[in-house]
Amino acid sequence: MKYQCPSCQTELTWQADNEHRPFCSARCKNKDFVAWTNEENVLPGSPEWEDMFSQDLENHSI
Repeated sequence: MKYQCPSCQTELTWQADNEHRPFCSARCKNKDFVAWTNEENVLPGSPEWEDMFSQDLENHSI
C-alpha cells in the first residue's frame, strides 16, 4: 500500500516494521511532534467550549 508522509509528502510503501510510521523518518516524526506541542497543529473545536472552565477558575475561592 502506497501513502505519503504527512510531514514531507514523500511517497512510501506501508511497512509494519517502520518504527516512524506513518512518517518517513525520525526527523518528520519529531517535526510533527514539535508542531503539536507549539500548538501550530490543533484540532478544530467550538469556541463555546474553549473557555469552559475559565468561569470556574474566576469564581473559585481558595
